[in-house]
Amino acid sequence: MISMYQQKAPVLFGCGAVEQLGDKAKDMGAKKAFLVYDEGVGKSGIADRVAGILAKAGIETVAYDKVGFEAPDDAVNEGAEYALANGVDCVVGLGGGSCLDTSKFFAVLLKNPPPVDQYYARIVQRHMPHAPIILIPTCSGTGSEVTAHGVVHDTKTNKKEAVLCYSDLSILDPELCVTAPPKVTAFTGMDAMSHAVEAYVSNLPNPKSDLLALDAIRRIAENLERAYKNGSDIDARTELALGSNFAGTAFNDSSVIFGHAIAHAFGLELDIPHGIGCALVLPEVLAFSEKAIPERIENIRKALGAADGQSAAGFVRDLMRRIDIPSLASMGHSREKCISLSEVAMYDWFVVRSPIPVDAGVMAEIIAAVYDNYK
Repeated sequence: MISMYQQKAPVLFGCGAVEQLGDKAKDMGAKKAFLVYDEGVGKSGIADRVAGILAKAGIETVAYDKVGFEAPDDAVNEGAEYALANGVDCVVGLGGGSCLDTSKFFAVLLKNPPPVDQYYARIVQRHMPHAPIILIPTCSGTGSEVTAHGVVHDTKTNKKEAVLCYSDLSILDPELCVTAPPKVTAFTGMDAMSHAVEAYVSNLPNPKSDLLALDAIRRIAENLERAYKNGSDIDARTELALGSNFAGTAFNDSSVIFGHAIAHAFGLELDIPHGIGCALVLPEVLAFSEKAIPERIENIRKALGAADGQSAAGFVRDLMRRIDIPSLASMGHSREKCISLSEVAMYDWFVVRSPIPVDAGVMAEIIAAVYDNYK
């Protein structure tokens, strides 16, 4: 098989790495930064710390803390207008997936006039010119700091869309993750695990994505429960940060599959946070993919550290219970409603990268198994 692999987004990694932000932004010519974060990051004190680092470098900041859940397009357009009105010349995204994705949209819209729906990847199919952008995750989940896509919720069509924009620099500082609450640690960690697994079982892998995906699976499996139980465990936080980053790099090359399509449908229709949705589907990703690629699922099982005789899907379900991932039933969702989302999930482009053919009937079967097999 001929494949292509690459690395577009540079990463500055290590405890304390955020202290170099001012110098790095200055090297990009920044004079007035749009600092993007959400309410939780603001309350943690991290945003004030980052603004202080920029100020020491002589860079003014315009704060924006109104990031919406799942990055709704109307909020993105409003935030971009605010950024343009304030004359910012770069973007610093700080936080989880919605913050980092929203920051990508702002970087694009600083160079291309709003609204954002003009620049969806399915329309323009290219990377957009953008203002300098630095992304700084404060939890270990989406890997958005190294991926090409920023995902937006188109509120008019109730669909997920994407804009193509790589960061100019990602700062991966595990110390910034210690304030993430246990439930955020759990949900985002399972999101990262799903990225790694789906990248490895995708029908378009390459040697780099395989290597990074398996390593990410191992790091996350060994450290997620530790970080969930003790958020200040810096060794566990470091391993999770690397695992999330490696998983993001892997799926940026090889894509994710039907698991993410279902998780997106759960988010759009049931308001289930993305990490929970990805976690719930992950055991069935493993079980269904095993029919086509048993040797790859065995490699995943070994990377997870599963005991002899334990399936990869069984290991993941046990881990989910230990970190309190809720079931669909416990969140009050009916089996019938969940299964009815199969057509919504089929809209998602990721289904074409699945190792088994997936149509609406298969999607309904998978969702039923998600509901029935995790209580």
